[in-house]
This record gives sequence, structure tokens and C-alpha cells, in this order.
Amino acid sequence: MSDSKQIQIIVFSGPSGSGKNTLMKMLLERCSSCKRLITATTRKPRPGEQDGVDYYYLSKDEFLKGIGNGNIPEYRHIEALDTYYGTYLPALNEILKSGKIAVAQVDIIGMRFFKKNYNTVSFFIDPPSFDVLVSRIKNRAKISDDELDERLRIAKREIEEDAKSFDYRVVNPEGHPEQALDEIIKILRDKKISI
Repeated sequence: MSDSKQIQIIVFSGPSGSGKNTLMKMLLERCSSCKRLITATTRKPRPGEQDGVDYYYLSKDEFLKGIGNGNIPEYRHIEALDTYYGTYLPALNEILKSGKIAVAQVDIIGMRFFKKNYNTVSFFIDPPSFDVLVSRIKNRAKISDDELDERLRIAKREIEEDAKSFDYRVVNPEGHPEQALDEIIKILRDKKISI
């Protein structure tokens, strides 16, 4: 990817519990030229989450209609949870038209879509260890044993396989996300993004 081209999208990815959302929020607080891309999902909102703020919460029918009409150009279906996640194109187009950089939290499918269609820089956020990851997931909102098992299975695949496809891997140390953020900001400044 040429550094002379303006970066359009910054991707954050990583397993559930890696701290990618925390790092993304910290970056958005520092980067006035960046705006969070809100993606779509069919999962139910957790306590405190809001439609159009955390996700676009769609019914399964609405989501499938979005795939059909091109408003959701990339998505993933988590079979064990019967849940869909995907990019909501009208939201992305609005950010890019405003001249801002979209900051997206997506999986490898989303990252590959962005890489193919936009000037993108991608970060895979690693936990300091798998044990720390397990404890972070368990300490979050109450989830069933089945959901925990599925998240850990997905996390293992993401860390061992998917992470290799990203531009950069950044370890998010326990209790010190600012260290990971400093590393991310240095990389982005090298790419001429003013932060």
C-alpha cells in the first residue's frame, strides 16, 4: 500500500476480550480526523447499548434484506449463536464523504473487504496471553457456557490463523492499554495521519 494515498479506513480486529474496542475508543478521543464506523448485527443489545451508537441492531430479516440490496456488502454469520455481523455501507459512505477516516472494528472478512476496496491500514489486537483473554471474557457481561466455548474457539482461530493477514499485530498489555495505543499512534503518524 502506498503511503502517498490518503488512508480511508483504520481497522481494529482481534478476539473477543482483546481490548480492541477500548483501544478504538481511546484512538477516537485523540484523532479529530477519525470517526467510528458503526456496523450492523442481529444480536440483541446488551444493557446500556444503543441502536445507532453501539451497532445498528437489525432483525434477521432486515439484515438479510441489507445483504440482498447491497447495503451490507460483507458479513459473517456465527452459526452457533445464529448471529450476523456486517458492514453497513450507508454509514461508511457518510463518513468518507465527510472527508474523515473511518475507524472500523471488524473481523478478517471485513478487513479483507476494506483492503480490496479502500486504502486501509489494519491492526490485530492480541491479548497478553490466552489465560488473560479467558478471564477477560468471563468477567464481561454474563454469557452462557455455550457462548463462552464458542468465543474461545473463535478466538483461538483468530490468534493462530487470521492475525497473520493484518498489517500490524499489537499486544494489549493487561491494565496498560495506553502502551498499545502509543504503538498504534506511532504507526499511524508514520502514515501521515495527524493525531
